[in-house]
Amino acid sequence: MKFSNQGSPKMRFSRVISAFAFYLGCSSAWAIEPIIRPFLSTRSVGMGGVIMTTGLYEENFFSNPARVTANPESKLTLFDLSAETNSNTLNAISQTNGTLANILNKQAGKNLHQRMQIVLPAWYLAANDDRRFAIAFGIIAGGQSNITLSNNFNSSGALIADIGPALTFGYKVLHDESLSIGMTLHGSYRFSVNGAVSLIDLIRGSNANLSSLANEGAMYNLDLGVMYRFLQLGAWEFHAGLAGQNLLGGAFNTIPVSLAKIPSSPIQQPRSAGVGVSVVRQEWGFLSDSVIALEASDLFNNASGSFFRLLHLGLETHWKSLALRMGLNQGYWTAGLGLDVHYFTLNLASYGEELGLNAGQQEDRRYTLGMGIHF
Repeated sequence: MKFSNQGSPKMRFSRVISAFAFYLGCSSAWAIEPIIRPFLSTRSVGMGGVIMTTGLYEENFFSNPARVTANPESKLTLFDLSAETNSNTLNAISQTNGTLANILNKQAGKNLHQRMQIVLPAWYLAANDDRRFAIAFGIIAGGQSNITLSNNFNSSGALIADIGPALTFGYKVLHDESLSIGMTLHGSYRFSVNGAVSLIDLIRGSNANLSSLANEGAMYNLDLGVMYRFLQLGAWEFHAGLAGQNLLGGAFNTIPVSLAKIPSSPIQQPRSAGVGVSVVRQEWGFLSDSVIALEASDLFNNASGSFFRLLHLGLETHWKSLALRMGLNQGYWTAGLGLDVHYFTLNLASYGEELGLNAGQQEDRRYTLGMGIHF
């Protein structure tokens, strides 16, 4: 936003009050209720948010650890970086040369969303014909924010930053190795800001004490999961998966920490669960590694939201080094493209996220880019 420094202090204050009066005539802001997830992959959101029966590599640190046995090969990730924003933020950036009143009027009740995360580094030991177990270890850091401007000149929402290690172990059981079990041990430090800030107070330079709204904490936790290949019809394999996350609780209070010297009660990450089925075909004409999945995830991590916010449908298929993805996330279309040229991966995706408590209330259209270097 651009504020003019021309004119006397009295004139500048009059402009602010005029903008405030104009903004009071705008419609009320829609209260948002987003589902908070500590990790999202560009691949997953491109294929409708399915991950419990389709996740690979870093996707399994916070979803279904049993899927670690499905990693096709061992590898070392030097880094895997992704960044995400939404259409409202892109529109706000394009309007930075407008007046304060016009910007606020156009962004009234809209969510400004950003997310950035990195896996740095990570190591994956894949299962093979001679080894029934698989291991994954990584350090994951990320930050996300959802900010909404209301018609009383306040901004409300939340900012969350997480960092910590994760260790995943999976094992194939039964004589035909059709059942996999897995667990993830992870530690996490979280810094969060949750509350309302008055733009008038920020302009005046008063009552803008960030520490009064910020919190920090750390915890260790446990995820458990299973995958089962329950049917094979010709070249088609049918799988079912079930997993639980943060089984020890979601309060960041099990590891003493005082890095930022602020209160120890950040936004919690509740216990959660997911279940789903998928159909896989290795070769299908000129396509390979095709999968279709239907899942329900974020069970118990949905506050008062409807069950329809938990539903995901997605598919992925490959042609040589290219991957095509599409699906439905909470009823909104998703699409994605992937490129894997051995050492380098690039993924693009767009998806819709529900901000209301019921599917179909308020779509937040998001765009994400991910890239990584692997050996």
